[in-house]
Amino acid sequence: MFSVIEQEFLTYISSILSENTFYFKTDKEYIDFSDKDFSFNIEIYSRSKKIIKKVDSSNFDFIHSILKTTIFNKKKIICWNIKNYFSYYRNKTGRSFSTDSQIFDLKVLERISGKYDDNSPNDFKEALNRFSAIYKEDWHRISGLYKDVHCPLMFKVIPSIETKGIVDKEDKIVKYCYYEIEGQENGRLSSFGCLKNNFLPLNLKEEDKIRYGTPDQDQLFLLFDYKNMEVSVLEYLTKDANLKKILSEGDDFYESLYKKIINPNNFDAEKRKKMKMIFLPFVYGAGNKKISETCNIELSKVEIITKRIREIFPQVFSWLDNYSKNNQNGYYVNTFGKKRKIEQSYKSINFIVQSTASIFCLDKLIDLHSAFKRNICFYVHDAYCLYCDKKELESNIKMIKNILLQDSKFLNNIHLSVSCKYGSNLNEMVEYEQGEHSERYMQ
Repeated sequence: MFSVIEQEFLTYISSILSENTFYFKTDKEYIDFSDKDFSFNIEIYSRSKKIIKKVDSSNFDFIHSILKTTIFNKKKIICWNIKNYFSYYRNKTGRSFSTDSQIFDLKVLERISGKYDDNSPNDFKEALNRFSAIYKEDWHRISGLYKDVHCPLMFKVIPSIETKGIVDKEDKIVKYCYYEIEGQENGRLSSFGCLKNNFLPLNLKEEDKIRYGTPDQDQLFLLFDYKNMEVSVLEYLTKDANLKKILSEGDDFYESLYKKIINPNNFDAEKRKKMKMIFLPFVYGAGNKKISETCNIELSKVEIITKRIREIFPQVFSWLDNYSKNNQNGYYVNTFGKKRKIEQSYKSINFIVQSTASIFCLDKLIDLHSAFKRNICFYVHDAYCLYCDKKELESNIKMIKNILLQDSKFLNNIHLSVSCKYGSNLNEMVEYEQGEHSERYMQ
């Protein structure tokens, strides 16, 4: 038996079911699933009607069951930031959202296609017009990326990670990450504090790491990190033979580069750090003076080093120079159709490398989720943190390693290496040792 308010909602929904396309959004940009008292309004627009309904813990099951059998049932849905609703659903039910509808998230689609508008459409007509512009101009280019990466991220992967949480042993509560899909300019996820019980892995200070632990004392954190991901993508894009040779040898890239450019014998950790601070910034367009100031190295020495880098990797700079000149009215497109408006052409180099790396890493995040479901604790750019039962440490490490080092549907034959650490809390992570040998890089 439905209440009067529930019956009214059913009546409104029934009056628009003959239509096939809807615009769906919430009245709050961020839905705080970590706050049990949080409430929000869903707004459903059709060509003929607008429906607003308040959602909170008391009526969520009713609202969702109606939506699932109506507008989320074989309809076309234009929406705005729908991942937040899916995370709320995951938190309340413990299940991933499933739907037969075609869902087109404008916030994600506009960012992929280079049409930045941080404001959601105000009504059905505006939503339809904005989606139609994308479909007409960009859909042929971005549909594969949207369907294969962004949809699984929105529907399953990110809601699962967001609602998994991490144990704060000092506050004695579970804290959660919030992720914005396409949150950063180059396509990386961004994470920021919009939840009541918030955990920020990207900005985690060393002194704070001790407070975070696993939900179970028989579990460990497993932290996998790609090494030299952007360098590997740089080689994949430019096909530079010398860069390929160094990466193929499997040694530490910056050690090899230092010994090749400066001194084959006089090497230490500090020199590796300086080499790392020079190479990619120079590739991305930093000038010699800026590098000199950042690294605290004499300008004349920096000039010699950067000249040698250009000489050793000619194909890298030839390919990137051509890419930076190949713009479409100030817009640049990466290998997979992601488009950005870039005013200063040298910044396109950072875009093509980082956006390509980001797509690869997000695709691997989807693969990891398929294998480990709710064991993923958090994700930062090219690093993945998972929970692992102690008795399954070696088998899980082997399995994760295989997933991360396999070819992606987006990138093939890319030279990769990963490091692995484990520990009972985030400030006691140690390098994984296999047998009698300590392997920093598992090739």
